[in-house]
Amino acid sequence: KIFAGILADRDNEEHRKDMSEAGIEEIDLIAVNFYPFEDFVSDGNKDLSEAIEMIDIGGPSMLRASAKNYSSVVPVCRPEQFIRLSEELTASGGFISSESRIKLAREAFAYTSNYEAAISNYFQQNGDSHISSNALMMNKISSLRYGENPHQTASLYSSPQMRSIELELLNGKELSYNNLLDLDSALGMLKDLKENGVVILKHGNPCGCSEMTNLSQSYKRALKTDSVSSFGSVIGLKGKVDIETAKALSELFVECIVAPEYDSDALKQFRKKKNLRVLTYDRLDGPEVEYRAMRIGILMQERDNDGLDIYDAKIVSDRKPTDSELTALSLAWRVSKHVKSNAIVYCDEEGTLGIGAGQMSRVDSSRLAALKAHDANLSLKGAVAASDAFFPFRDGIDVIAKEGISAIVQPGGSIRDEEVIEAANENKIAMLFTGFRHFRH
Repeated sequence: KIFAGILADRDNEEHRKDMSEAGIEEIDLIAVNFYPFEDFVSDGNKDLSEAIEMIDIGGPSMLRASAKNYSSVVPVCRPEQFIRLSEELTASGGFISSESRIKLAREAFAYTSNYEAAISNYFQQNGDSHISSNALMMNKISSLRYGENPHQTASLYSSPQMRSIELELLNGKELSYNNLLDLDSALGMLKDLKENGVVILKHGNPCGCSEMTNLSQSYKRALKTDSVSSFGSVIGLKGKVDIETAKALSELFVECIVAPEYDSDALKQFRKKKNLRVLTYDRLDGPEVEYRAMRIGILMQERDNDGLDIYDAKIVSDRKPTDSELTALSLAWRVSKHVKSNAIVYCDEEGTLGIGAGQMSRVDSSRLAALKAHDANLSLKGAVAASDAFFPFRDGIDVIAKEGISAIVQPGGSIRDEEVIEAANENKIAMLFTGFRHFRH
């Protein structure tokens, strides 16, 4: 009787006759709250038997039925919709327009779709992530002023199954599209850094990076790598920001600063700049999958989280790296993962010295990284290098050797590996193979 009262066509005489004979009343509005399945399973600790009990059947069925028959029945699924309805009913004398009805129907179908997707994704979360049909829910958070460029429109969405990192804006203007991209890159890099690590990032690539005993030291060391490119950057810090670090950061024009927390004095310092965006992050373990929309489809892949421990690498050269070289190689290797390919990173124990990003030739990336170091008056003699992918020829090693580099880490795997190792041995360079490539496009 309930579904007959919802689905009956009020303009169909046969429907009206059948309802009258069966004693079925017309239902004009359906307002429903579903069992909170998504919230219930969000902590990741519920077993299947518990989760099943939170799958609503009747609510979604009634809402879908009312949305199907929106011309006769008003479907309501969110508390905020009552405000709109109340205002319209008051203004119209008890009438809901066809425009409002179809808008509510759209919202209802989106609501039930997201609810079903949450259930589907829960059942798939411990199975094959590359299933034949994948329901990706997207809920709009906000409209952005514009996209990557002023002539492009853009919006920010969240997706429950992606377990997005939560950012809180404590100071400054609203975030732009490009701010969000760079913040995402900064957070990914902070995840791979040690405590008190700092990254200065711009256009998706690190300008400088350091791991020292405190944030102030790390920031100043990271800035040395490329102080020119650091103008207008996004800076990520892995630790509580104190007043000393805040004062140092305030000397440079930056777009955004993101850290887990700040001293009260540090926040006061930042708030002297009303446009400076200051944010906190709640954690660094973000979604484990990545999606990328293309003109020919949608790509999905697991995040690149493996092969970062330098101490698991194989020493393939005659000379073994020293302990200090291993420390520097570890940082260089972790940084190279976050640099656009082809990537070459020069480091010492304290931080980066030169970063060659996004060149089509690995030799050109090697030269660019050296040029950056020279421009910053940073010596490469005795420093180390990391390459995100193998060296296809020995020419890259020859370029690096001329700069005085003493150790190199790379994935290995080229058909000319022996030639490359021979070049390293000729120059008394220690070389490590990780077996893991870290392309970034």
